Amino acid sequence: MIYDDLVAGRLAIPFDLRLQLKQTYFLAWQRSALEKPLGMELRAWIIGLSRRQTALSRGPLPNVK
Repeated sequence: MIYDDLVAGRLAIPFDLRLQLKQTYFLAWQRSALEKPLGMELRAWIIGLSRRQTALSRGPLPNVK
């Protein structure tokens, strides 16, 4: 969520310390929510963010000083 600000130099990470979650987050909703306007787009957007965050959290952190 802060990757763009890190790369742009607006934020800095002083230490490469990461927390491992003991449990996974789950997103739950009624199936009918996907039938609403933009329901599928919202789901795809949330899943995309999650996948990007997972990939970023495994790689090197930018601007670590």
